[in-house]
Amino acid sequence: KAKVVEYAEGDFFRSKTTGKIYIMVNGKMVLIPSPEVSDKYNGRTILDVEQNVIDSYSYADGTLLRSLT
Repeated sequence: KAKVVEYAEGDFFRSKTTGKIYIMVNGKMVLIPSPEVSDKYNGRTILDVEQNVIDSYSYADGTLLRSLT
């Protein structure tokens, strides 16, 4: 069984596929709409992850995020 990596609330993620930035909120991925962010976002390091890692988390409801196709 593959090891599940636990990420912390408020962690930032950059998709290696799309380059989009997400933040973990209540265990869900929420898209950060700004197209440009530095590697330190509000003092937090952005983790570069594969798109399937992001897809493995449910997306937060609302207009901020649309499921990537």
